[in-house]
Amino acid sequence: MFLQHMLHVTRDGGMIATVMPHGVLFRGGDEGKIRQKIIEQDQIEAIIGLGPQLFYGTGIPACVIVLRQRVHIGANLVSGKPKDRQGKVLFINADREYFEGRAQNHLMPEHIEKIVTTFEEYREIPGFSAIVDIDTLRDNDFNLNIRRYPRAQDWFERQVTEQANRMGVSVKEVNVQDLGYRWGSFGSCGRVSFHWKAILLPPRIAQYVVIHELAHGLFPDHSVNFWIKVEQHLPDWRWRKSWLAENGIQVEGL
Repeated sequence: MFLQHMLHVTRDGGMIATVMPHGVLFRGGDEGKIRQKIIEQDQIEAIIGLGPQLFYGTGIPACVIVLRQRVHIGANLVSGKPKDRQGKVLFINADREYFEGRAQNHLMPEHIEKIVTTFEEYREIPGFSAIVDIDTLRDNDFNLNIRRYPRAQDWFERQVTEQANRMGVSVKEVNVQDLGYRWGSFGSCGRVSFHWKAILLPPRIAQYVVIHELAHGLFPDHSVNFWIKVEQHLPDWRWRKSWLAENGIQVEGL
């Protein structure tokens, strides 16, 4: 594998980021044995799944594998990853982070920012990224299929399903994307969208965002009936709305 060659020529503690087809994450045979060895040696720092049609000449989605070479300490080879990342792999499911073009899709600055920030901070974002320890990977036969771990949009989809049923709102599609200065929107065709940064809000505030947007499925404007509907499901909505107005800018600036 080219990956083995990259590791062989990389200095102690050096980092590698390489684009690969998704097949290398789960195929068996000799590839599976190589993958198992690399995982057991704690050389994989992150797996980043990308969307389709981002590269010339192929329409299939690819992934970025981030690796860190081991370090010699005396006669021993130990993990070269930062201490807080050792024994773990960060999975980032960015397969919906792209701008759709006519012949080719594109990673926009906001997509890159979201991916890079998540990697640099090495954090879990429900529905977007997950940190998985090597023991869990071992239990999954060293399968690195990204969809086994972070599930895109799961948190929002669960919240929308639960709240929409209670509120009597018909929702046909849930999307998580960059909405600029807006936390969410409800389209006329039953499509509800949320800004990806809303997942970084405290759970009670994120829940307010969900119910606020679902109420727009019944009342397009901020009418009296709109706020009555919100209050039926969130009696303390005023406090949550105030918190978001005062503190949301801190999340928007991330």
